[in-house]
Amino acid sequence: MTAAQSSPSRSGLLEKLMAAVRPEFRLDILIPDQTDPVLGWRFCAVSGCDRPAHDYEMCKGHGLRWRRTPGRPNRASFLAAPGPPLRGRSEPASCTVPGCRYGTSGQGLCSRHRDRWQRAGRPNPASWAATAAAVDAVDHAECRLPFGALWADNNDDGLCKSHKARWRGAGSSDAEEFVADCERHGTAFIDFRGLAPQVKLELQYAIQSRHDEQTVTLPLHVASWTINRVKESGVGSLLDRSADQWRQMARSRHPKPGWERFRTRSETFLIYARDAVESLRDGTGWDVEYPREIWRLHKLNGLKYSAARPQARIQLRFDRIT
Repeated sequence: MTAAQSSPSRSGLLEKLMAAVRPEFRLDILIPDQTDPVLGWRFCAVSGCDRPAHDYEMCKGHGLRWRRTPGRPNRASFLAAPGPPLRGRSEPASCTVPGCRYGTSGQGLCSRHRDRWQRAGRPNPASWAATAAAVDAVDHAECRLPFGALWADNNDDGLCKSHKARWRGAGSSDAEEFVADCERHGTAFIDFRGLAPQVKLELQYAIQSRHDEQTVTLPLHVASWTINRVKESGVGSLLDRSADQWRQMARSRHPKPGWERFRTRSETFLIYARDAVESLRDGTGWDVEYPREIWRLHKLNGLKYSAARPQARIQLRFDRIT
């Protein structure tokens, strides 16, 4: 008899999850409080950046820009002159005709002025734009996205030319959802969308459990990495794979030098999440452990272990005894 065979069936797990996961964690998009002791985060060290710190107290975007800067200046010098806003926070290019705030459609001109420029015989576009009649800004609605002040191409969707092209490139999903996704891009949140219903609840329960224990922090990028790997696996439950199988998957994803600490934290939380779900399904204590071929001592009350170091958990193995 194996450990898996001695465990109760999965019937009833979904009901337990539905009862256990609180409404504040049962969300498609979880936005943690910045001051939360477990899920909290710090702003990027670049002045004015609203993204969470990750690399060297900078967000991923600014950390990558710093590493790719020729000669890699010291951190203080980079923070003093970090360059233009990151993609998603910068204003798209606008028409070069004075006063016109429509997005460009070629030659530095919006589609309206480009048509007039073509009818004028295609002179030098910069010279033509400089002498064109200024545009009155009255009665022009701005793009719904807050990053910049370009005018909306029309009033149907309220998007400027650049953001409308991005929306269409994304498959023309719901416009409200597209705007919300653009506003959240790069900010501090945990996205549970795209997961099968039960495994979504399982991961929400694991994050809730880590939060409630208040013993180990859970960086947002670690939680997001775990969710993405589970999503890629296509499983309906974390229990569809053994702890060893999840561990092997985690270790195969970070071959680059310097990723060891992140890999360890990611692997730790992935195994923790599976363990939390299994404990919810089976319960804990001697009644659960005694029939098993392998006793998991961290499941027994009164025995101390490190929640942050699952590799240090001790087992008593009876499966190797005849």
